[in-house]
Amino acid sequence: GKKGTGEEEEERAAKKSKLQDAFNATYKKLFAKHFCGGGKIALEDVRARLNMWAKSLKATVRRTPRRISLSELSPVLASYTCQPVDLWPTVEENISGDVSGGGEKEPGKSNSSAAALAAQKAAIIAHDAANVDDGAFAAVEIPGQYEDLATKPSSELKTRLLKFAPVVQIEERGDELVRRIGMQGSDGVTHFFTLHACTAAVINDEVGGEELSHFLNRTLNTDLNCLKRQLSFVPRSVAPLSQRMMLREEAPLFRRLTEVENLEAWVRSTLGTPEQIFTFRKTFARTLAALVLKNFALAASQSEIVFDSNGIVTSLSFNPNYSLAGLLEDVDMQIEVGVRTFLGELMIQGVMVPALATMASALDKSRALIEPALDLFLTENLVDWHASKSGSKTDLDRKKAVKALHTRVAGNKSLVQERIAKLSLKDGGGEIDRAAGEFCGEYLK
Repeated sequence: GKKGTGEEEEERAAKKSKLQDAFNATYKKLFAKHFCGGGKIALEDVRARLNMWAKSLKATVRRTPRRISLSELSPVLASYTCQPVDLWPTVEENISGDVSGGGEKEPGKSNSSAAALAAQKAAIIAHDAANVDDGAFAAVEIPGQYEDLATKPSSELKTRLLKFAPVVQIEERGDELVRRIGMQGSDGVTHFFTLHACTAAVINDEVGGEELSHFLNRTLNTDLNCLKRQLSFVPRSVAPLSQRMMLREEAPLFRRLTEVENLEAWVRSTLGTPEQIFTFRKTFARTLAALVLKNFALAASQSEIVFDSNGIVTSLSFNPNYSLAGLLEDVDMQIEVGVRTFLGELMIQGVMVPALATMASALDKSRALIEPALDLFLTENLVDWHASKSGSKTDLDRKKAVKALHTRVAGNKSLVQERIAKLSLKDGGGEIDRAAGEFCGEYLK
């Protein structure tokens, strides 16, 4: 159950007392006797003791357990449960009612279509029943299931959250401790998300970047060459929780390129057969080309690049880089050393370069189609960047910024389109353009 106000205050007081007991003696030893007692201390000594204090705090943070029971962190989440509804009896009833409930069978309506319609009816009934306010937990969907913008969403058919994983994993990334929580869905899969504390501008960058990836994928799916090569961007689910906190889809099987000293050795020790290694390399080169194209076109940094055991490459952050004037500027596009050796010239020239040129060509041919989406993304992104620098927060300030930054948005949009056209096939097909090959050569130095 939920704790009362008195219990929460007692718990905070206990945590405060524990923290004071842990650091009070060290603080008095380093600083208090000099400042509170009227003593003098040189500036260099203050700096040295602050560094000692920082090291002590970091050491304490590093001692944080890497696996914590969810019941200790949040008893409410640990107690959440939502049992799936058995749809089969309702499906059988609907099928039998449609087939033998009087009247002739509709022309052109097969048993499979009747079963599909019956399943949808059963799901709607279960959806309505699960959201009845009877004192139990309401049904909650797993985040990130509304990527298909072309069709009307059917919430009753989405994967539901049954319960949270009992253990929360904690990872140290720089100066930040990131918590990963698992959500067990009705599809039988545990979906993992990491919790991040960040600014509103970063959250908008992430959400806008993923929405743009979904839109661009719809464009790529209309191109025959992209379909043949199975080319698409790799979006990830991002769920804002508040103005300064978000959930980001991130499975434990993701590995950072910076953490793997020898990618070739890691792949050979992880994967068994030569066929698996070849498939891994091919997928790695294809998805890396998609990531490079997106980051190059939108001037996003190449930080936090990760890959999974299938060779799918993606990035854990998306942050376009702006100059002081609010214009997109170049960033360092070179990737970690060792990727070129791992891929080899066969995969670079045979997979990565053609994939890069083919995707760029498809987007360049659909310039008129993607222009409104680019304009919307670049406008929102630049306004958020401007707000983070100027401190404007109201809707009126935002409307004024949209009008004032119109010229810069137009310039950024032209730059993005020029970069896409630069890597596309100039002859409309046939020989791979030299620009894509030269770009990959510089990128994989």
